Amino acid sequence: MTLRFLIATVAQTDRAREERDEERPEPHPDTPEGAPR
Repeated sequence: MTLRFLIATVAQTDRAREERDEERPEPHPDTPEGAPR
């Protein structure tokens, strides 16, 4: 895994998360905010 790959993956994840947040206000389960404590 290269640093460039990690950056691209994070960028895609953030973009997808923003699109999901527009559809559903509640945090996504994969995010720390939505993770069970």
